Formats: sequence, C-alpha cells, structure tokens
Amino acid sequence: MKTTLTKTADAAHPLNALHAVSELRTELDRYEATLVRRARNLGMGWQMIATDRSHRERLKEP
Repeated sequence: MKTTLTKTADAAHPLNALHAVSELRTELDRYEATLVRRARNLGMGWQMIATDRSHRERLKEP
C-alpha cells in the first residue's frame, strides 16, 4: 500500500517527485527523532542508540 507521498514520489513529473521525496525525508526525520526520544525515555543510552544506527548503516553498504 502506497501513501499519497510515495505515490507522488513516483510521479512522472520530476519536480513533483522531488518535492515529495523531500517531504518524505522530513517525515522520516521526525519519526526517527520520536523513536530516539522513546528509546531515551526507556533508559537506553546514546551509545546504544548510535551503535544500532551505525550497524544499520553498515548493512546498507554494498
């Protein structure tokens, strides 16, 4: 199931798609900040959070 933003990101017009991608990035940044805040509220340390993020980044590398 695609959201309106992901549908727009697939748009034929490149400027519309670029705008949608920018909005998706902003939304993902907000979501990430919320998750970090939740992790901190659960007592997780910055090192644990950073290590998990770093591990995920390494998994993306070719």
